[in-house]
Amino acid sequence: MADTTFEFEPTSRFQLTNVYRRSGRIHFGIFRSPKIKLEGDEDVVAVTEGTKGQLETFAYEAYGDQRYFWAIGLVNKINNPADDVVPGVNLTIPKLERVLESLEER
Repeated sequence: MADTTFEFEPTSRFQLTNVYRRSGRIHFGIFRSPKIKLEGDEDVVAVTEGTKGQLETFAYEAYGDQRYFWAIGLVNKINNPADDVVPGVNLTIPKLERVLESLEER
């Protein structure tokens, strides 16, 4: 049975993941990744030496909130920011409204 009393932050990429409580402990169900729609009007930014590995910096500049770093990583298929967010790489920055829509789809 899903724990209906446990809530993630509104900005959390885990919004779609079920949470269970057993024996007083909280357990996560299978992670359901948000599906962020891209429509071709997204901004594309280049990683520079000063922004290497810093998805949070790109999120703050795009959205005014670094907590959405995961959305940029998700649409760009970033596994490890230290290895994948390097100078010369272009990052697609999804529109914030589409990120928020992806969190509401259940």
